[in-house]
Amino acid sequence: MSHDDTPRSPSRRSLVAGLAATGGLAALLATPAEAAADPLTRRLFVEDFRTASDQQAWEDAVAACHALTGGAHLIASAPTYDFTAPIDLTGLSNVTIEGLGADTTTLRADPSLTGSLTRVFFIGGSASTRNITFRNLGFDGGMTGEPSGHARDGAQPRPFPSDGYLRTGIFAQGPHAPTSPTLGEVNGITVENCRFYGLEHLPVHVNGARNVAVRDTYFRRCKDVGFTFCHSVQFHHNRIEWSADNGVSLSRGCREVTCSGNTIAGSFFSGIFAGGFGDDIGPSHLAIVGNTVSNSGIGGIELTRGTCDTLVQGNVVEGVLRGVGTWNSDGNGPWYGVGIMISGMPLNHSSSFSSGDQGDYEQLAERHVIVGNLVRNAERCGILFHGTDHLTVLGNGVHNPGSEYYIDGVTPIPDDATYRNVGIGAFAPAAGSSTNTTIMTNQITDSRGGVMTYGIIPRQPSTGMIAGNVIEGAAQTTPEGFPAPTHSSASRPAASAFPPGSSIFDTTTNSPLWSDGSTWRDASGSPA
Repeated sequence: MSHDDTPRSPSRRSLVAGLAATGGLAALLATPAEAAADPLTRRLFVEDFRTASDQQAWEDAVAACHALTGGAHLIASAPTYDFTAPIDLTGLSNVTIEGLGADTTTLRADPSLTGSLTRVFFIGGSASTRNITFRNLGFDGGMTGEPSGHARDGAQPRPFPSDGYLRTGIFAQGPHAPTSPTLGEVNGITVENCRFYGLEHLPVHVNGARNVAVRDTYFRRCKDVGFTFCHSVQFHHNRIEWSADNGVSLSRGCREVTCSGNTIAGSFFSGIFAGGFGDDIGPSHLAIVGNTVSNSGIGGIELTRGTCDTLVQGNVVEGVLRGVGTWNSDGNGPWYGVGIMISGMPLNHSSSFSSGDQGDYEQLAERHVIVGNLVRNAERCGILFHGTDHLTVLGNGVHNPGSEYYIDGVTPIPDDATYRNVGIGAFAPAAGSSTNTTIMTNQITDSRGGVMTYGIIPRQPSTGMIAGNVIEGAAQTTPEGFPAPTHSSASRPAASAFPPGSSIFDTTTNSPLWSDGSTWRDASGSPA
């Protein structure tokens, strides 16, 4: 990807910002628009094109980028830019658009605008667009206040003014989506070190493009960062807080996706959504690795509606609710409140799951490896699946899955529930929907005294292997694991009554203990 990486010192940035604030930049570098680029760096400054409004300056600066051959580096140096219409970048190649910092250069809708601004930057016409980078820019949606906790339009709203607010920061549409096959190729969109706050819709929305990267960027109180029908998506080291939808949607039609090192907190729906939607089957060939997903409203990591060929490894999912506010529900099939969910695409596209066998699925969720993840405090289940083939669940930790009560907070969930309060398992009504399933060497624990019904749901009539799992604190014991008895510190039996290597789970310290033949010892080997 062509862009200028020449280091710039803080003094250079300070000089540019100061000149912009006083109008001195235009005076210092005033040249005709067609010759405004630095001949060595190909840099253009938006402020050099200002004769009237921010909108006019940007439109003329982008026109100058079109006139240059070999690319350009467009620098936005003013503290704030107000837009009244989208800036069309279609047809550009090798252009970097850079501010002076995500907290220093802010792009927003003109507050005097009637209604909303659909987006700041737009790509999606008949001409091809290649290698566009957005760097060090802040996008402000115009939200008038900071909600408390999970918030979404409707019953739990985010407050926006009636006019002068921004819906989307960056929108790109290419030819690989089924609805836009005649558009020009969009290849190479990069967003890095940017900030998106309080945008009403998707802050970044890319559909039908190739080679898309979003990294080191902060999103707060927007909707999901969204990708559909994209080939090659890299989503790395971003932070997403309080999304009013999913945290990130690696959605239908996407292929060759890597999602790693992200922190996603407080999403209204799922933290990481990698599934289909409507009539479209989910994405394929994904690696979801090393992310932290916390306090999600409905799901932690969701691989649903026929998603295939996925590695989910080394993620931490901490806290998943059974919906928020008016979405709070004990129903909605098996997926509200699940840490990691894997499912096929039912023949009935209006349903998110099927209670039948594999013949009731248009596309099974095939070839998934779920390995080395930690799932804690998911209010329905830790890892749940249905409509799958060749699923491997290996070496995961699941702690305190499920809830003591239904959402009324009064009615206890029975201790033989089969798709609630389960550590790992198939959605029980879909008894024949999962084949070639391997569930091995997982650690599944409950420190609440039997709230978890089954560590692993009783074996379904499917092929595969279930072995070597440790289950501690379940209300029901099954042959799918090595059940370890639970005791409080005061009531536990003498270690000498057990052969060396035997294990119990201490509900007072919320930890497993092992007998050496005479003494109970914790994981560090210290006497307990």
